Order: sequence, then C-alpha cells, then structure tokens
Amino acid sequence: MQTPKANKESSPIVDTRPGASMHIAYMERTMKAYCVFETDLKHLTFLNTWATILFSCGSFFLAIVAAILVDWAMQIQSIGLNKTSILLIVIFSVLALLFYGFGVWMTISQKSYWDKIGSESKELHK
Repeated sequence: MQTPKANKESSPIVDTRPGASMHIAYMERTMKAYCVFETDLKHLTFLNTWATILFSCGSFFLAIVAAILVDWAMQIQSIGLNKTSILLIVIFSVLALLFYGFGVWMTISQKSYWDKIGSESKELHK
C-alpha cells in the first residue's frame, strides 16, 4: 500500500500508515488504608446487607404496584379501578416507600460510619 506524497503546490500531506498507535501516560495513585477493627467491619457489612435487602423489598412492592397499573391500563373496556385494586396500590406503594426510606437511612448510616472512621484515622508521615 502506497502512502500519499506531498504535493508541491498544495499543503503537505502527513504520511500516515494504517494501524493503531499507543501513547503511554504515566500515572500515580495514592491509596488510603484505614485501620478498621473487625467489629467495625461487621457493622458496615450489616448496614450494607440490610440496605440491599430493603431496596430489594421496596423494588418488589413497586413492581407489584406497576403490575396492577399495567393490568388496569391493558383492560380496554374497564371503567376504572375497583376498590380492591386501589387498596392494594395504596398499601404496596406505602410499603415500597417505607422500604426505600429505610434503605436510604441504612446507606446514610453507612456513609456516616465511614466518615467517622476517616475522621478518627491519622495520616502517618515518614
């Protein structure tokens, strides 16, 4: 394959060859290591596990509400929602909000616990 040559009358054409080029970027990373006791780690794991469980339950209840609403929307001849459907939507919506709220609370508690560990840790200089 021939590369294009520069024409004397026009601007020069850069000689490019097919293929990939690699540019090396040297980076530096400073890691922070905290002294975390086993009880602190168990507490953080507990908060993370419960946050996951609560968000999952909230999503389950929200999916039930969505299924009821989709079922209602797909009924072409329906006049409206019956009282049972409205009651289920209200109950499951409240449960979903409660579970999401407790999940957010667990996540905020976990973040504040990490902030406490970070504030109690001191950086050592050599």
